[in-house]
Amino acid sequence: MTDRISIQLGELHVSKEPLIIQTVLGSCIGVILWDTITHVGGMAHFVIGKKPNNRKPSNYYGDVALQNLLQKMI
Repeated sequence: MTDRISIQLGELHVSKEPLIIQTVLGSCIGVILWDTITHVGGMAHFVIGKKPNNRKPSNYYGDVALQNLLQKMI
């Protein structure tokens, strides 16, 4: 049986093992990446595209979440 992971807003997950990643999207964005060579995949779930200058880095912001997703996949 394949594991199932639920991704909440501001979270991301990366895996080399087969699994089902699920989330619920409203006005937020889910980005799923798959590397066909290394067979590593992941998903980021964020709400705002770019972190405002006066805020701490958080996976709620797309620029931060995607950078973190790529780093974990590498």
